[in-house]
Amino acid sequence: MSSVEIISQKVEAYHLVVETLHKSRYSAEWTQYDESIQSYLRTYESYLQSLQIIN
Repeated sequence: MSSVEIISQKVEAYHLVVETLHKSRYSAEWTQYDESIQSYLRTYESYLQSLQIIN
């Protein structure tokens, strides 16, 4: 299993957690938090993909 596959599995698991939190009373705070985490994960994922291209 490649590191990108591992990361994408973690991203999927993370999304499930966030989805649950959206349904709770903290949805406004979590929406903002979720967006910043997603942005970070996308950057990290593209970084990992670029490493695979180089190697």
